[in-house]
Amino acid sequence: MEKSFGVICEGPSDYRIIKRILELFFKGEEIFITCIQPKPLPSGKSDFGGWPKVLESCGNDTLKEIFEFNSYAIIQIDTDCSQDKPFNVPHVDGNGKVKSNKQLCENVIIRLENLITQPEIQDKKQRILVAICIHSIECWLLPILYSDHNNSKINNCIHELNRGIQRKYKKMVILNDKNKNEPNGIKVFDRVISEWRRKTDVIVAARNNAGFQKFIDSLIELQADET
Repeated sequence: MEKSFGVICEGPSDYRIIKRILELFFKGEEIFITCIQPKPLPSGKSDFGGWPKVLESCGNDTLKEIFEFNSYAIIQIDTDCSQDKPFNVPHVDGNGKVKSNKQLCENVIIRLENLITQPEIQDKKQRILVAICIHSIECWLLPILYSDHNNSKINNCIHELNRGIQRKYKKMVILNDKNKNEPNGIKVFDRVISEWRRKTDVIVAARNNAGFQKFIDSLIELQADET
C-alpha cells in the first residue's frame, strides 16, 4: 500500500534523518516523503526552521496542507529548548525534580496536541506521528558511533557525535554546532546515517532514547494496522 508522509521538522538535517528512518522502515514499499517545514527554496537551501517554526506549524494551516496530499504527518522537535517561551515545557516537575525522559516526552506531545485545534484536523490526529528528540536529534545517532554508556546520552550530543566522528572517520569534517545544516554538515549527517542499513539497526538504536523509541513504536503500530 502506498504511503506518503509530510514532515514538519526543525531543519534540513533533521529531515534527512527522519527520511532515512522511514526509507529503511518501509523498505520495499512505495513511500513518498516531503519536507513541508522548513520549506525548500529554489536555491536548494531551506527556509528558516527551528523549534518556534515547528510550534507555529502545529497551530496554522500547515497540517491541513499536509493532509491534502499525504496519508500521514510527522512532527519532529528537540527538547533542549522546551523550557523557553513559548514552548513552555519545563525539564523539572512541580517539586523541582528533573523529569524522566519518558515524562518529558509525554509532556511535549501534550503541548503539541494542545496546539492542534483546527477542526479539519481533529479526525486525522491518529495519523500524526511525533518524533520527540531528547534533547536533540543528534542523540538519536550516538548508538551508531558508540556501544558504551555514551550511546544513551542526552546532553551535548553534537559534541559527543563529533567526538565519535573524529574517532571513526579520521579525516572527516566535524559538525559546526553554530550551523550544522551547512553543506559540509549535511554530508557528515549523510555519512553517519548511512551506517543504518536495515530496519533492525534503527529499532536497536531507538532503545537508547525515549523519544526515539516512541517514534519507532508509532511506525511499528502503523505497520501492524495495515497487515
